[in-house]
Amino acid sequence: CIESIQAQTSTPTIVHVTDAGSTDGTQEYLASIESETVRPWLVGKKLGQAKALNEVFRTIETPYVCWISDDNEIVNRGLDTGVFILDRWREIGMVGLKVRDVQGPFVDAPYIGGVSTIGILNVNQGMLPTRVLREVDYFSEAFGFTHLVGVVAGLTGKDLRGVLEAFEPIFAELVVTQNSSHRAMPVDDLAALAVEIFDTERVRVEPRLDDALAAAIELAEEEGEFTGAGVLVTGSVVTVGEARLLLGVETPGA
Repeated sequence: CIESIQAQTSTPTIVHVTDAGSTDGTQEYLASIESETVRPWLVGKKLGQAKALNEVFRTIETPYVCWISDDNEIVNRGLDTGVFILDRWREIGMVGLKVRDVQGPFVDAPYIGGVSTIGILNVNQGMLPTRVLREVDYFSEAFGFTHLVGVVAGLTGKDLRGVLEAFEPIFAELVVTQNSSHRAMPVDDLAALAVEIFDTERVRVEPRLDDALAAAIELAEEEGEFTGAGVLVTGSVVTVGEARLLLGVETPGA
């Protein structure tokens, strides 16, 4: 990631790298390349993405700021292009960055991000004027999960591939299941699609929704940091409604 920024960017750039306590040699590597333009933040614990980024963002004094994951590479001089757009069209508040994954299911794609098949603009990384970031008071930390587990069940004929692709960067793990609708996508079909997008090690299959919820909660709690873990149920309104009943969540106004 750092090498691609340096190779693909002519705009003067300061790279801040926040690390939650890696034990694979990353901290030693960051210490070895620390300079005026590469500044490691060795936090030593998981803060959640929003909080970790905000700690860095509040110190930024450059006119523009962006965020990039450690498994992404800058392509097609993406940072220079973002600066050019924001310099020229001051009415634009943010631009999405095209980056390439270096691992995972999209490693063969020329870049990630864009409009999904269900019409959602899926941009994992962006660039915006620092003043705009300050004006909106940085990233919301209300749901600053360090480990988010998804539970997904959907209906046949719906674009569940698009749903899974949109959530792939967000879910650490995924539990696929089936709701009670006669139109429910069979769990085995959904599992095959999920494995294609998430890889086998991140997907768990539970044919019953109640078992899927229990499995997702168990996976979240395995992190050992319950306040930083969460479970998100999605895929269809039928799935969410049934999950609410199973969990005993009352509907407002009912």
